Amino acid sequence: MAIPENLIELNSQEELEKLVNANKSSVVVLDFWASFVPACNQMNDVFVELARKHTALKFVKIEAEKFPEVSESLEIVAVPVFVVLKNGKSAARVEGANAPKLSEVVEKYSKIAESTTTLFTGQSTSKAADSSTSSTATSKGDLNTRLKTLINSAPVLVFIKGTPSQPRCGFSRQIIDILNENKVKFSSFNILADEEIRQGLKTYSNWPTYPQLYVNGELVGGLDIVKELVALGEFQSMVPKEKDLNERLQELTTHADVVVFIKGVPNAPRCGFSKQLVNILDQKNIKYEHFDILTDEEVRQGLKTFANWPTYPMVFHKGELIGGLDIIKELDDTGELPKMTGTLILASLGVVLNFINAWRFSGMASERLGTVYSALATYYLVISVICAVGFIGVSKKKINYVRLFAYYYWCELFLGFILSIVFSVLAFHFDKDICQKVIEQPDVDIDFDTCMKMYVQTVSSLIILLGLTCLIEFHFCLAVWAYYQTLRAECGDLSAVANVYYSSIPAYAVIPPPSYDSIPAATAKRPPPSD
Repeated sequence: MAIPENLIELNSQEELEKLVNANKSSVVVLDFWASFVPACNQMNDVFVELARKHTALKFVKIEAEKFPEVSESLEIVAVPVFVVLKNGKSAARVEGANAPKLSEVVEKYSKIAESTTTLFTGQSTSKAADSSTSSTATSKGDLNTRLKTLINSAPVLVFIKGTPSQPRCGFSRQIIDILNENKVKFSSFNILADEEIRQGLKTYSNWPTYPQLYVNGELVGGLDIVKELVALGEFQSMVPKEKDLNERLQELTTHADVVVFIKGVPNAPRCGFSKQLVNILDQKNIKYEHFDILTDEEVRQGLKTFANWPTYPMVFHKGELIGGLDIIKELDDTGELPKMTGTLILASLGVVLNFINAWRFSGMASERLGTVYSALATYYLVISVICAVGFIGVSKKKINYVRLFAYYYWCELFLGFILSIVFSVLAFHFDKDICQKVIEQPDVDIDFDTCMKMYVQTVSSLIILLGLTCLIEFHFCLAVWAYYQTLRAECGDLSAVANVYYSSIPAYAVIPPPSYDSIPAATAKRPPPSD
């Protein structure tokens, strides 16, 4: 099906400027989209159908990443987003894949555009006047909604003339200085950029002058009120203080056992390296939290210095930098699978052999050694259970279970080593007594020297065998411990890992945000009017 004549795909920023300037009296609908966001494809189809239906409007598709300046000027921080330009400035916007809302907004402005066209052609003047009256009432309601949304868009928002870096009046400069001196993190709105907001906010908040400061959507007051609150020592408790960058970075890197700093979000990475890292972590069932560096330029640049690592993505484990994608790949190639397989075999053998020993000792009956047999049966049964726990831990990557199994192996090695030493000492301490009792037996036909020689050879062989057993068990301990450390480095202690920061796929994906110096509401710049 042919593309509607009133729909264009933006090829340059100049093309948009020409279109807006040439159609200042008409309505232009902008579609900001990105190819990597599935929701955009669906909404693009809706956008085309709306263009076919509403021929009185101009429709423009804009790939957000290709035109960052356009996106920034209209505060596009996520896609899909649709912006309606009327008389060259932003009049309405729809965020996310909300087709009914988009259709409603386009329908509304299509009627306005048709009414305006009818008025200028000299037809149905009364109908146009009625439409204008209705539009004015609707516009007032839209303005109040817009103002409410605006003052709630940040915890601390100040309406000033100009921007924090370039205030356009002395009062605005003073209130910015106060906020900075008190280390308050704030957003600002330049009232010189939008006359409608400038005049409407005076009525909405019943406050006739600027600057105006809002905290959590509530009006605090102007410069005089803020100065008074500062003098009384009450201002600091009212506003959240901006944390030192290093303090913020410390909190970000330690708020979970495993934290990854990537471009985008796990379900919609914004670069190939981030995507590869996420795939590796997901394949290994590693639980982690993430931070999208595209949403905060200060963190993005500051973390490079903080961690002394120049590129992204970055992986932190309990506040310590592991490295980037190459380091993670290298760790992934160091042989976790053999460690895991060896530990799994040891655990399964431990379950079987210790259970057999427990069963054997439980079946032995003796008046003198009955208590000893029962104790040994209980001991081997407990060890069998521990090995079973280790088997489950390795199979399911439950680090607490693997830790218990690793600690058991070290304790088993220590106990075996101590018993071997005790056996060696006692065996040679009682060698003569034992041989003397042996040769005294009527059915034994050997002399004392021969008995001693045979005894020393036998005991020496047993000691060597015990030593080899300890060495083998030491090797097993190292293997189990190595796997435990690998698992710990991957995902930390699972009992302390928080839920993933984003647990569901959002309706739109994050793209690089504009600076917080101002929140522009219009594409066209106009000279600052006087109050």
